[in-house]
Amino acid sequence: EYLESLQLTNPKEVKRLARQRWLWFAYLLSGLRISELINLTTGNIYTKYTNSEKVWVLAVVGKGKKESTLPLPDAFLEELWRYRQSLDLEPHPLTPEPLVMSLTGKNPLSNRSSAHKEFKGLINKVSEYQQNKGNYDSAARLRTSSTHWLRHSFVTYLLDITTDIPAVSGLA
Repeated sequence: EYLESLQLTNPKEVKRLARQRWLWFAYLLSGLRISELINLTTGNIYTKYTNSEKVWVLAVVGKGKKESTLPLPDAFLEELWRYRQSLDLEPHPLTPEPLVMSLTGKNPLSNRSSAHKEFKGLINKVSEYQQNKGNYDSAARLRTSSTHWLRHSFVTYLLDITTDIPAVSGLA
């Protein structure tokens, strides 16, 4: 709702909002940690066949150098492609490119604190928007949120669609 309410004209702010939106969805739809997300490239995304069905997956190296393959929902890829197009980048690059880029689209955003700052920037704007609409409880909850909070939301989502706790544990 907040994103639709914006009518930005400054190209830099449009790109910043696109990156913030991408970060929000990347965390929510993958359960990745900030450090994991900023170290990934488009080369970490590939297709694999399961029961003769094509599935998009993300190869991740998590805490303790633990390697994992994460199935990706279509929405993750749609948001990534939307973000890349906002930077005038090809949705499917031929060579691996970082999943999170500078506003120019030429360099990776490789600093964990910068990614966190972008996320909190969006959260603060949405919180202020909710406050102005009189949704005080929602605004207060948002102000205390974090990327780790979205990680919990990701796990909750997984548990809603499967009862395979060991599989969910392996992804989280």
